[in-house]
Amino acid sequence: MKETAKVVRRTCVQCQQEFKATGKNRFRRRFCSKACGQQFFRQASRVAPEVITKWCEECGKKFEARGRRRTYVRCCSLECSRKLHNRELAQAYHETYQYLSVKLTCQQCGQGFVAKGKNSTRRRYCSPSCRNLANRERQRQKHGPEAIPQKICVVCKKRFAPDRFHPFQKTCSDVCNQARMNQQRAEARARLRDMSPKFCLNCAGPIQVNKFNWYKVKYCSNSCALSGYRKNNRSPRHYNPLYRSAEWKRIARAARERDDWRCKVCGKSSKRLNVHHKDGSGDLPVPNNDIMNLVSLCSVCHRKIHNIDLVKLGDAWVVSGLAFQWLGISRVAVFQEVLDRPGRGKKE
Repeated sequence: MKETAKVVRRTCVQCQQEFKATGKNRFRRRFCSKACGQQFFRQASRVAPEVITKWCEECGKKFEARGRRRTYVRCCSLECSRKLHNRELAQAYHETYQYLSVKLTCQQCGQGFVAKGKNSTRRRYCSPSCRNLANRERQRQKHGPEAIPQKICVVCKKRFAPDRFHPFQKTCSDVCNQARMNQQRAEARARLRDMSPKFCLNCAGPIQVNKFNWYKVKYCSNSCALSGYRKNNRSPRHYNPLYRSAEWKRIARAARERDDWRCKVCGKSSKRLNVHHKDGSGDLPVPNNDIMNLVSLCSVCHRKIHNIDLVKLGDAWVVSGLAFQWLGISRVAVFQEVLDRPGRGKKE
């Protein structure tokens, strides 16, 4: 069995025979087998007294060893034991791996270098560049000076000789190759850009397009963007100017304070309650803002009040919703004409 980095030769403390230690703790093995270890500890516990006077192998101090491990303890403290273990481990590692590091001379440049690894004795060159130069020289000697053609780098315009593994390379180094790839990516991105003129969605004015905003620009300025966002995202209730007046804000606050800032349906307490018109006149041009006609509701219950379902059960049409149950409505009149409610679902 060939001794490698994973195999260490040790001497058994019990039988004094040489053995090969493997595994993670191969540098700490003291016995060749489990039987030798058990026999050693058995004899030591029988013969050794309860207190043994020893000298520390690390610092040389005198100490008294007690307990089960008194026969084979070697150091006076845990710190000395760690130092001794590290020193012995380094020594065993050096003895095992010393043949893996060899001092050699490069056959191309003549400089000395240290070769490491299993194939350290077979190394002939100090670096890949020296190896490539030697391979090119060998090809020139074998096939003539035209065996390796000279090329011009497409980036820095320098002359270079490609190696035998990359005969079609276009750049002289990795730096030039990275610059060439970056230039190709920039050209590809430029071809995909849509730099055609665009117009603002709010004011229909021209937009200045550049390479940074060509794919996302929709408005010509921040003011147009804000105005367009408000037009496309605000609720229909905001279009009624009556709900922006100071008089309505005063009436709504009085209704909330009367209801103790709680929803009249679910009882939820909140500082942001909606004020609902019981007779449904909130979307009419002139709503009934009498405080007895107003009630405080949370946003969830307010949506449920306005949500009315129309379904067909058998031959009859049935209308259902939370408003009928909460207001106690049992009869509903049907109008064939559509009521004109300017504040609902209409955008100016």
